[in-house]
Amino acid sequence: MKNLNSIESVKIEGDIIDWKLRIQQLYKDIEKWISGSNFKYKKGPVQIMYEEQMYQNKLPITELDTLDIICDNIYILSLKPKGLWTLEGNGAIDLLHKNGNYTLIDISKPRHKPNWKIYKNIDEEPANFTKRTFLELLH
Repeated sequence: MKNLNSIESVKIEGDIIDWKLRIQQLYKDIEKWISGSNFKYKKGPVQIMYEEQMYQNKLPITELDTLDIICDNIYILSLKPKGLWTLEGNGAIDLLHKNGNYTLIDISKPRHKPNWKIYKNIDEEPANFTKRTFLELLH
């Protein structure tokens, strides 16, 4: 019988894999949304992930992809994963915009289809993160 720590480690490893897949799918969606426009995307520098649950279960550091949106060689927006285990939801990504910052939070239950919400201020009502809200953000 596995001990509780190894069972928890396996669960956390699965959560991390799921988080990476959700981030990759979000980036693919964004790439489709800006296809054919003046906006371009490029992979940004990797973000290091080493959260408390990983440390407590002796799991290794992992890397997460970031994404930059550029128009006419000017950085418009950078997406930087902030954390998987958040109080607000099932993962958060910082949106660093040339006119201010936003937070993207997946409010879905773990291992479910993502339900991304965008927050300008955590005290305000969020908006659904859709192609429309994303394109509005870029302009």
